[in-house]
Amino acid sequence: MRGELVTETITLDEALELFNMPRTVGETDDFGIIKANYGRFGPYIQYGKKYVSLKEFTPEEVELDHALELIKAKEKFDAERIIKTFDDSEIQILNGRYGPYIWNGKKKGKGQKNITIKKVFGDKSPTDLTLKECQKAITAKPKPKVKKKAVKKKATK
Repeated sequence: MRGELVTETITLDEALELFNMPRTVGETDDFGIIKANYGRFGPYIQYGKKYVSLKEFTPEEVELDHALELIKAKEKFDAERIIKTFDDSEIQILNGRYGPYIWNGKKKGKGQKNITIKKVFGDKSPTDLTLKECQKAITAKPKPKVKKKAVKKKATK
């Protein structure tokens, strides 16, 4: 349920309105069926397997033209995220929250390793990196962290 709806104060009309979710906003050739709904993190638009957060409108209010604007902005953002890809390899150089980084193509688990380019290569441009340099950075072991010795405390009497 939405944040402002509380089970003690909800009316019958509001409850019945929730059964109309997800609401189909429209359908396009490019993105297929576009739906609007409430989710765990707030209202959103779904197209295919992708999602876009709704900031200004509720799922009941959003129209197809506004939904398409949000979807195109998300697609543009996703396209600008990839800086460089390498043929015959899953390794990519992506633009992230903290700057460009190397991604080895694994989603989760022990094999995942995102390497910040500035940390490894300094001021070298991400577009100038070669596949071998990226592979070497991925396989390199991180520097061991120096542990401080624990100070022994004297036992109280």
